[in-house]
Amino acid sequence: MRTNLSRFFRQRRIEQGLRFPEAARRCGYRNIAKGCNRIQQFENYGDIHDELLEKLATALDISNDDIRRCIAADKAEWEQWADEPVEPYLVVRLMAAIYSPKNIPAELHSDREAMERFASDFARRNQHFRVCLILGRRICVWFDRDGSKEGETKDTFEQSFQPYMRLGRRKFLLNFLDS
Repeated sequence: MRTNLSRFFRQRRIEQGLRFPEAARRCGYRNIAKGCNRIQQFENYGDIHDELLEKLATALDISNDDIRRCIAADKAEWEQWADEPVEPYLVVRLMAAIYSPKNIPAELHSDREAMERFASDFARRNQHFRVCLILGRRICVWFDRDGSKEGETKDTFEQSFQPYMRLGRRKFLLNFLDS
């Protein structure tokens, strides 16, 4: 997903007439293809390591104030998105990298303890599966295979604890809410 930050960097690169190879050279990459891929990944998905962000900002003459402004806009958008109400549901880990959503009966939606019991019972009955109760875009409650509650996580703009899988360097959030 493109971010305000990645769009700003892309716009600046294009305004300066820089193609990916030249931007990669300015960032100090010897392996130009690798540099191009990383810059392109940032522009397309918003993913970037701090070191590359710093080098790319220098190469494109982007100030720290511009970066802070873009990040603040991204955070404000994320906060608004994260506060939108969603239907609770379970994410069931069937095996490594294979997950499945499971609906929670509608009559339980207003009772958090009842939803936690439902998730715990599901995990206990299906002992091969770890279960995550998604209560919203911020809060997850995790249950072990035996149905015991492992803990609760709260997402922030900076870090997500939602179920995900990784393929190479790419991280895929298993967001069944927006699909």
